[in-house]
Amino acid sequence: TNLSIAAGVCIAVGVAYNRGSIMTESLCDQCPGMCCRYIALPLDEPADRESFEEIRWFLMHEGVSVFVTDGQWYLSVATACKHLDDKGMCDAYATRPAICRKYSSGNCDYHGGEYEYQLFFTHAQQLADYAAEKLGDAWTAPTK
Repeated sequence: TNLSIAAGVCIAVGVAYNRGSIMTESLCDQCPGMCCRYIALPLDEPADRESFEEIRWFLMHEGVSVFVTDGQWYLSVATACKHLDDKGMCDAYATRPAICRKYSSGNCDYHGGEYEYQLFFTHAQQLADYAAEKLGDAWTAPTK
């Protein structure tokens, strides 16, 4: 089942905002810096108990979620960039990293529409239930 998360609410970073404001000079002027409030790192798809347990451990930490989109697994950590000012703008804009320069209004977290997740986990138990379904007896087997 695909999960659809509207760009108006981003669960991973816990920031809610109103998309109904009038357009200004820049789309970034309307945004609280959504793309700068988390990092998402690719993960190998878990295939055995050990790899599921590692991801389950990640999910035992505050601000961590795991999602799958287009078959790729990702670890998402809610953490704001050190260079966001009090208005949600970048105070290091001229020297921002290449990954930041790749963002555009077309792939913007604030204006980009909906996210289509194949899977979305925010708690360790959600992943454990999924692992039990996928691995069967291999999940329930005793560990050291």
